[in-house]
Amino acid sequence: MTTWVELRALEKGWEEAEHREWERARFVAHLNYLCQPVWSKGSPKEKDPRRFHPFPWDKTAAAPPKADKQPTKREEKKLNELFKSIKK
Repeated sequence: MTTWVELRALEKGWEEAEHREWERARFVAHLNYLCQPVWSKGSPKEKDPRRFHPFPWDKTAAAPPKADKQPTKREEKKLNELFKSIKK
């Protein structure tokens, strides 16, 4: 018997363990790729394992996009009030 919060934490932990295993496999495959002799002259080898074989979760780890819109004076004032109340 677990709560929903505990269940989500267990799910997140399992997912992170799976991702680590896949990334370890990618790392080994990339090392094997780099250790192979060059098959043709001038063919560059991919140095970054994330670009060598990208995973779907590699894209989610990127920084969030910046906001295109600047806050209005009213929104800025409200945010400053919230920040001040949090700091207290």
